[in-house]
Amino acid sequence: MALQHLTTVIRPCASSPIASEWILAACKRQQSTFRRTRKAFKIKPDPSFAPTKTEARDHIIFNPPSSLPNVYHTPSKFLPPNDPRRAAHAFASTTNLASGTSTATQTTIAVEPKRNVRLPKALHVSTKAYNVTPEQVEEIRKLRTEDPIYWTRVRLAEKFNCSSFFIGLCAKSKIAGERQAASLEAIKARWGRKRTEAREERAERGKLWEYTSSMAAIEALYIFDEHNNLIVSHKYISTATPASIILALYLAHPAPRPSLLYLPTLSPPSIVHSTVQDNLLFLSPSSQDTEPLAVLEFLHRVADALEEFVGSPLLAAKITANYDIVAQVVGEIADGGMPCQSEANALRDVVETGPGVLNNLLGNLGIQGSAPSLSSGPSMLQHPQLQSLSSQGSAVPWRRSNVRHTSNEMYVDIVEEINAILAPSGRPLSGFANGSIAFTSKVSGVPDLLLTLSTGGKGAGMGNRGQQLRTVMEHVVFHPCVRLSRWKSEGVMSFVPPDGRFMLCGYEVDLLGPDIPLTTSKPARQLNLPVNVEITTSLGQSGNEFEVRVLAPSLSGKSAAQASLQSHMGSRPGNFRTGSSGDSKSPAVDKLAVRVPIPARVRNVSELRASTGEAHWSPVEGYVEWRLTSKDIGPSATLRCTLQGPLSDEDDAGNGTVLNSMTSTQYEYDEDESYQTSAQDVKSPVTEPQIPRAERYRMLMPTAALLSFSTKGWLASGLKVESLLLDHKSSRGVGADVKPYKGVKYLTVSRDGVEARC
Repeated sequence: MALQHLTTVIRPCASSPIASEWILAACKRQQSTFRRTRKAFKIKPDPSFAPTKTEARDHIIFNPPSSLPNVYHTPSKFLPPNDPRRAAHAFASTTNLASGTSTATQTTIAVEPKRNVRLPKALHVSTKAYNVTPEQVEEIRKLRTEDPIYWTRVRLAEKFNCSSFFIGLCAKSKIAGERQAASLEAIKARWGRKRTEAREERAERGKLWEYTSSMAAIEALYIFDEHNNLIVSHKYISTATPASIILALYLAHPAPRPSLLYLPTLSPPSIVHSTVQDNLLFLSPSSQDTEPLAVLEFLHRVADALEEFVGSPLLAAKITANYDIVAQVVGEIADGGMPCQSEANALRDVVETGPGVLNNLLGNLGIQGSAPSLSSGPSMLQHPQLQSLSSQGSAVPWRRSNVRHTSNEMYVDIVEEINAILAPSGRPLSGFANGSIAFTSKVSGVPDLLLTLSTGGKGAGMGNRGQQLRTVMEHVVFHPCVRLSRWKSEGVMSFVPPDGRFMLCGYEVDLLGPDIPLTTSKPARQLNLPVNVEITTSLGQSGNEFEVRVLAPSLSGKSAAQASLQSHMGSRPGNFRTGSSGDSKSPAVDKLAVRVPIPARVRNVSELRASTGEAHWSPVEGYVEWRLTSKDIGPSATLRCTLQGPLSDEDDAGNGTVLNSMTSTQYEYDEDESYQTSAQDVKSPVTEPQIPRAERYRMLMPTAALLSFSTKGWLASGLKVESLLLDHKSSRGVGADVKPYKGVKYLTVSRDGVEARC
């Protein structure tokens, strides 16, 4: 009865509000990721945990804490072994038990335990047996040396009754090792191209990423809004430093704050990794020796994943309104501090989205959520099928499973950003282009694609296509889907793309080449930009004017980019034109702007005379900006500006400066002199040296002009997409008659990247 009553007491009540919470905590115990927790939610609890209908609904659970031992519990604990009081206590306890009578004091006296009583037998008994003698070890080595083919480790272990691991330690055979290595090489020789490339890429990426136990040190993720309020806090390990302490120490560092900040005052000392995106602050502390770039890349992947699910730009209101989805993303993107799923396609297979995420999770536990609507019946019937499909996962980590599209399309967008410096003579001093290849895949199934690029004549004579491309494209970085072995050997990009838009490749191009002359005696290679800018200073009668000229000449067929376009299209490309749309045959120049930084001593730019476009002077920012629309761009355009320097004795009657529309005069004084002085001791105002006006205006002239533009249909590097093929044999789920639509776009931009000095 006592055991039955105890079972009744510890069972939760059906009407108790903590029943569901208790079951939820039991399911979540020992779970490290939200995915495993969601699977545990689907398991129905054992019937013994649920209350029965016949049991009473009101119970009192009494669980008093354990008390400290006292002299009544152990009366003979500190008595000597031969003390007569030990026998007295034992006799009193035996008498009370035999008579069945007891008092309040006597019931607390425990029976003296019997001595020399054997403990019960152990459940798992292990006895160590050293049954191999030194003589047997010598015999093992002798047999292993004489015939290693017959006397293998398994046979020797069976003969001498020991483990094969021990045989390998005491008698290692070099011949057997070489034989085993040859057997493995024979197996590898039978591998196909795909398996060989997969194993090579696995080894290569393992060296780059180095997933070791020490790198599982992403301890926590904290996200703060623009007012430094904590909106997301997720700890991957229990010993992570709290967010309040990390934020206080981070803000105590003077701005600008670096991406890596060492905090020696913490225990243990930690490094805080930080990044800012859309005014949201991402922090991740680490108290172990980790790879900083890996943690920073993890923060960027988290931001990209959140943009994928809640939309761009990232706002604090979006994150708080979709916290159920954010919690799933943060829980799935790392497991116990180890980044595991960072691709958007893989996350979409495991992250549930929609209005009824929490209701679906709580409904599997029998907890009532919101009242279901009449239209929720069919969707609830289809939900388990979708879950079963998504739970299987995809064989390709970066591509979601069961991709279906009504129309199959593929788009390649190559974007390059120019950064160049031109001398006053027009000679290029430096020229670089940072490029990126964005790929959009909307193909059903699992397609296997092959992208081939051409250099347009650059790198000729450098070997095969791969060597030529590596000569032009420097510091190349790829998406994990690209097979590196094909790129190194053949110079092509073979990959299974993720579904949707992603960044396939990033690179850098030296527009002047490695053989740029260091002296002016040899002519330098021209950049052949679609738009050039020239600036001339110290013009006008007083020398206080400067002129900016924009030239948009048509490129000749001598450039590498034009040669590439001409060779692959069969006809000479047309001149650059203006407009919002352009192609490789007729590139279009748009969004043309010139910014001229003005020295801080310039008081005003009184006149701005532009032949076309709009120009304005920003005294706060300190520059003159000239914008030309697509309609205003012609063969040439000019802008002439007049500067006004600080007031001088030649410009005004008084000698002073202007402050709040008032003229103030500066006098020199001596602190040691008396307050009242005679009229003869008054010093004259300080006057500037008598410098010619033209020379003073020359010191106020700008030193450079920054050019910005956008060109569609042209690349500064001369790269071009030669072909984009779909390998039907290697693809899965793609019909033989499927011919996706293909589109290619080229775009070259300059965001104040072309600097023309004067």
